[in-house]
Amino acid sequence: MGLAGIAIVFWPEIAAFTLSSTGSLGLVLALTGTASASLGMLTSGRAQAAGLPVIQANAYGMGYGTLFLTGFCLARGAPFDFDPSFPYVVSLVFLAVFATVIGFWSYLTLLGRIGADRAAYVSVLFPIVALALSTAFEGYHWTVAAAGGIALTVVGNVLILSRGRKDPEPAATIKPAD
Repeated sequence: MGLAGIAIVFWPEIAAFTLSSTGSLGLVLALTGTASASLGMLTSGRAQAAGLPVIQANAYGMGYGTLFLTGFCLARGAPFDFDPSFPYVVSLVFLAVFATVIGFWSYLTLLGRIGADRAAYVSVLFPIVALALSTAFEGYHWTVAAAGGIALTVVGNVLILSRGRKDPEPAATIKPAD
């Protein structure tokens, strides 16, 4: 239901999609990003199951990501620019602290508590948050289809997450004969 709801919300963009060179590249990058995020989520779940603390593991992951990205940018010859203007610095601090450190800590803690399968449903809500921000700051105009898609997404998430999580049944044990 959530996927159908998101598809309804973004149907105009989906319908206009073509496999042009930029469309194909965008699709490949989106699928690669999704696979990468899934692997990261599973890795975090295993790390937490092994007893590694979320904040420290997250810090190492961000450190490795920074090193990889720095190497990639150096290899491509991309310049490292910094805009000292107030709006840039404030937005950078917000993204670094709230959207990255606190956001990842919260999500990965949720993942450790309810499991990767159930935590993944939270990602269906990301486009809803993006639309709310777009409404507030960019003048997004809601349609009946968009509102219906959002409602379908929320109902789907509520249904799937409200079901009680069942722990697997223990395997039957065979007692040795006396």
